[in-house]
Amino acid sequence: MNNLLRSYSNMLARRPILTNTVSGCIIMGVGDVIAQSIEKAKLESSNGSINPKRTLVMASYSGICFSPYCTILYGWIDRNMQKGGFVNSLKRGIVGNFAMNPFITMIFFTFSTYTEMILEKGSFEG
Repeated sequence: MNNLLRSYSNMLARRPILTNTVSGCIIMGVGDVIAQSIEKAKLESSNGSINPKRTLVMASYSGICFSPYCTILYGWIDRNMQKGGFVNSLKRGIVGNFAMNPFITMIFFTFSTYTEMILEKGSFEG
């Protein structure tokens, strides 16, 4: 286990965007399957099957949009903003939230709607 963590840490140091992208895809995909399982268990009328298109949309969103954006944004924050102390932590949190939340939410809904339309119709025709 220690070697696995060391290898992952080395990959993060050498290729942070690629490593975080692959990790994000896997985590989001597994998380969506778990969420769908819980969702289906609570609904008596469901057939109990997992929607692979939804999982594909969520995992690809994480890999194409969320993980690279967050890696770049938080890398910039780490390089350009002071660390330590309550005030500096508060500043970093505010910048991170205002620079990320509005845009990443807009990107999520645009990306998921677009990709779901492509998966349903086979093409995007507005």
